[in-house]
Amino acid sequence: MRTHLVVLSSVFLWSCGTPAEKSVPSPDKADTSVKPPVITQFYSDPSVTHAGAGPVNLCYGTESATEVTLDPPVERLWPAMTRCFGVKPSATTTYTLTARNAAGTSVSQKTMVQVGPPSAKIVEVSVESLEIPKGSPFNFCVRAVNVVKWEISGGGWIKGPDSHGGCASDIPQATTTYTIKAIGGLGEVDSERVTVKVK
Repeated sequence: MRTHLVVLSSVFLWSCGTPAEKSVPSPDKADTSVKPPVITQFYSDPSVTHAGAGPVNLCYGTESATEVTLDPPVERLWPAMTRCFGVKPSATTTYTLTARNAAGTSVSQKTMVQVGPPSAKIVEVSVESLEIPKGSPFNFCVRAVNVVKWEISGGGWIKGPDSHGGCASDIPQATTTYTIKAIGGLGEVDSERVTVKVK
């Protein structure tokens, strides 16, 4: 009789303990209640600039983020649907934007700002006269900075121009407009026009 009671007690304890063991959650179960962070946009405007030029806009947008950082750091950032701020890199720079959510999940995106040499600029165009007799030469000179290539629409250079300018000459047979183009290291163009009247 005693043996029979002991067996029943063991069975009872075993059956009562099983449901309690099944109710313990797995410590490895992932929390899916936090949405992953998303970078909806990250770009520079413009993407190419000149040394010494004005600031470039960096624009970004995020979703489901609680923290936003930039490398190299420029200023404090925060989660936003859309935001732009100015940067003035002294050399070509790749910026990395990182967004994190409350669970510590992160996502990153890169954008590059290319910095070229200072832009070409025509400073002055000078002439002896804007009215000449027919058959007379017309001379004009130009001063500029940071020019890598020159183009003129008429006449020819008296002396090959350099990055700071030069002088050209022509013998126009009628009133003529000359276009002078100064081209910089990134292909940018600054131009001036001069018109001479032929009597």
